[in-house]
Amino acid sequence: MKALLPALLLLALAPPAQAEPNQPTYADAIRETVYVESAIDGDGDGRRDRIVTDIIRPRTAHKVPVLMGMSPYNAPDKPTVLSTDVLRPGDGWIKDLEDDGHPDFFPYMYDNYFVPRGYAVVVADMPGTRFSEGCIDIGGPNEVQAAKAVIDWLGGRAKAYGRDGTEIKPEWTTGDVGMFGKSWDGTLANQVATTNVPNLKTIVPVAAISSWYDYTRVNGLRRFDDHPGMLAGGSLLRNEKCADELAELRKQADTTADYNAFWDRRNFVDDAWKVKASVFAIHGLNDTNVTVSHLAKWWENLRAPRKLWLAQTQHTSPQSFRPAEFLPTVHRWFDQWLKGVDTGIMREPAVEVERFPGVWEKDAVWPAPTKSRKINLGDYATGPQSFTDAPTLSQTELAGDASDGHRLRYITEPLAKDTRLSGTPSITLRVSADVPNTPISALLVDYGADTRSETEDSDLRPIPGKENCFGEGLAPDTGCYQAYERVTRAAPLHVVSRGTIDAAHRFSLSFAVPLEPGRTETITWRLQPQDYVFKQGHRIGIVIAGNNNVDWSHYRPTYPSGEITVSLRGSYVNLPLVP
Repeated sequence: MKALLPALLLLALAPPAQAEPNQPTYADAIRETVYVESAIDGDGDGRRDRIVTDIIRPRTAHKVPVLMGMSPYNAPDKPTVLSTDVLRPGDGWIKDLEDDGHPDFFPYMYDNYFVPRGYAVVVADMPGTRFSEGCIDIGGPNEVQAAKAVIDWLGGRAKAYGRDGTEIKPEWTTGDVGMFGKSWDGTLANQVATTNVPNLKTIVPVAAISSWYDYTRVNGLRRFDDHPGMLAGGSLLRNEKCADELAELRKQADTTADYNAFWDRRNFVDDAWKVKASVFAIHGLNDTNVTVSHLAKWWENLRAPRKLWLAQTQHTSPQSFRPAEFLPTVHRWFDQWLKGVDTGIMREPAVEVERFPGVWEKDAVWPAPTKSRKINLGDYATGPQSFTDAPTLSQTELAGDASDGHRLRYITEPLAKDTRLSGTPSITLRVSADVPNTPISALLVDYGADTRSETEDSDLRPIPGKENCFGEGLAPDTGCYQAYERVTRAAPLHVVSRGTIDAAHRFSLSFAVPLEPGRTETITWRLQPQDYVFKQGHRIGIVIAGNNNVDWSHYRPTYPSGEITVSLRGSYVNLPLVP
């Protein structure tokens, strides 16, 4: 193991906890690796999978609670990541540089901040990745059972071993666990919480998936040609025994965009009511990777104690866009649910929404109570109107003035007052086409000059020469990361929400019914949930287009489409507006 720097990097963003006699320090923390035995044999080698689990814990006589993450992104063939080398802290760290059983680096900055505050941090490798046995399952039972096994071990209900085969028991912990993670890692926290592991007390999922179908497909359209291969292939998948399992994943996922049993097993939206662990969810309102629909459906079904941050960001970590507030807030949350300390956090408003860049508002619930406003498209024009798709146009170009012929656009009069939308818009169109299969998209647009968060490129920009430091640290795990600033721009319009559907899946996501060319059909679908204020004097626009990558930013599949005709009579948009 490399020599550690003698000097500690002190807390930069929040004052240290009040000193206590024999208070643990990061420099004196105990680091170890154990191999937790899962309940399943995911790679079919005749033995239960063992999951590599790295631990950093304070050197103290007191038993401590655990903050736990499991990730597929700890593969050893990724380049070494130091404090200024990555746009989003926490993605793709290498934990053990020399593979000597003593991890050098822990993902995120939870260890730097929380170990001196009396928490252990546990980071496990997802099955089939890095040194864990088993195989990636893309939201399936291999991953869920592996994470559950680690929590069971921490609670005294499973076994783990050292490198020499000696059984190791977690006598240093209270057994209470809080899970954390962003994207796939946060998704796993959501999934495990639905199994009600007794000692899983809370989760903090960031930009997490709630249905893998909704991540890989959009209302009957594919976002990826080979999603299992894309996720499980390459550097993530380390277990050579998994070739057959990967082939089976590809087969079950199907090359169509139909919803089937494979995707149903990876849809846990309807299981959210089973969660008993408290939930502190964080999501970007402009996230086009894991869209806001994942959070909205999950949040709606939750019955557990909960808290929510909604930011004007993309697929971004809160320590990047709200560094001064994130860890102190999570600290209060974990103290409340893992140490039994009344921090007052549950008496505060449960929801915080970033209204404009850097401007946050508090509310008791989300979505806010609303009334539906119906905008009839027939009030803006008469007779059928047609357009042809132009796949190269961006959503901003579609909403602009130069795309006539490739979209339909309807714009209200200037608003008499600020108007808040909160929740999920929907659209109903009377449509015909000259092809049997066509995607149809809708954009909800704010027309009015303003300064807004960047949404089509990067919403964060590195600040040269500046780092944010979280807690204590030792090289290479310094706890210091590149600092970022929000990118804003003056713009005449902003795409507030968007939604796409394959017209052939208008009746069901499980099967396609081709359109009869020239026959008018009624199609209804939802746009992405949002919380947004249209300012006084601005105008609300509805843009209808074809397959123009409007439901995602960085995945750009194309599907053939012909001429699409909309009959305006009976076509309308429903907007959930706050009275």
